[in-house]
Amino acid sequence: MARISQFIKSILAGVMISIGGSVFLSCENRAVGAFFFSVGLVAVVMLGFNLYTGRIGYVFENDKTFFIDTLLSIIGNLVGCVIVGLMQLPKGEVAAIVATKLQKGDLFVFFDGILCGILIYVCVEIFKKKGTIAGILLCIPTFILCGFEHSIADMFYVVNAREFTLDAAIFLFIVVLGNAVGGLAIPLLMRLAAMAPAREPKKGEPEWLKAVYDAINDDDRNGITVEELSQIAHMSRCHFSIAFKKQTGFTPYNYLLTYRLSSAKRLLVTTEESVSEIGYRCGFSDPSGFIRAFKRQEGMS
Repeated sequence: MARISQFIKSILAGVMISIGGSVFLSCENRAVGAFFFSVGLVAVVMLGFNLYTGRIGYVFENDKTFFIDTLLSIIGNLVGCVIVGLMQLPKGEVAAIVATKLQKGDLFVFFDGILCGILIYVCVEIFKKKGTIAGILLCIPTFILCGFEHSIADMFYVVNAREFTLDAAIFLFIVVLGNAVGGLAIPLLMRLAAMAPAREPKKGEPEWLKAVYDAINDDDRNGITVEELSQIAHMSRCHFSIAFKKQTGFTPYNYLLTYRLSSAKRLLVTTEESVSEIGYRCGFSDPSGFIRAFKRQEGMS
């Protein structure tokens, strides 16, 4: 039942984007049409409909069910586009627009799909984080006026133009892939940026220190202990603590704490995970302990 509900929301998203496309095709002034196309995405985000291009950027932040629903949303979006596209006579210059799109080289189509995917992710993320549609009203006209390719809008154009050909199907498939790459580009790069590396040893620093830094960098679970680091350095814990502070100016414990809080700070900014989830990822088993440590270092909670 839940999946049926999600699929219906996908159909409605396709309908709304098709309405936006209809407005664009009906306007003689491209800039005006591009602006009013935004009504489609505004409706999608305000009403919680499932638009493929608005969801694909979040697949790595959610579970398998979200990923499956995102893939199924392509079909639902297509159904919505078919409904609206076939219910209307070919609008304006849709046949010429589709013909121009199909004459693009595949690589250009793919690249235009990537750029559109980036802009869609940006405007949806602004809405999620700030609760404003300003990003939509800026990003949507931008991708339209630049000629970037939006897979769901292109589905509507193709259907309304009655361009039911293999070339059109291949074109849409390439745009879907391009939108996926563009939608995932920013969140994946932000995740990489959030992986705060430990300070690399300076020239002339001992090999044991390099091994310790490497161990901290490679510790995906952020659970490595001072005892384990001392073993990597082939020293007793007491000797290691003295040697480490002499080399870095930090005790091993304070260095690990600073490193983990730095990672947590970036994750708080770049992801939508809860405080407890981020604390756990950064080596804090107790959310209250994580909050206390963060507040001591940052001076805020």
